[in-house]
Amino acid sequence: MQGKMKGRSALYTFKKVAVGGTFDQLHKGHEELLQTAFSLGNQVVIGLTDDQMVLSKTLSELIEAYEVRKKHLQNFLRKHQFFSRSKIVRLNDSLGPALTDDTIKAVVVGPYY
Repeated sequence: MQGKMKGRSALYTFKKVAVGGTFDQLHKGHEELLQTAFSLGNQVVIGLTDDQMVLSKTLSELIEAYEVRKKHLQNFLRKHQFFSRSKIVRLNDSLGPALTDDTIKAVVVGPYY
């Protein structure tokens, strides 16, 4: 966490960060990744892979549909009071808005990336 910046308290390292994934069967690893993103950024853009992108994954037929995964993600965000600081966007490529949105100042990834 940073201290004071220009007369106001800076609670977060970055104004906006991005994180992305399939977030199938939301688990502790996903939760840690998301919590890290929210500890670093005031606003978090969450890229959620769409159903078309999921088709390239191994055992894609076992992965929940986009809308189901989105609902589980929204429930997690509400439970942890992150919902108002988040924006879920549909990912149809591996980089999503991280390349096109110049207000995103960091991308949060897990150690497995």
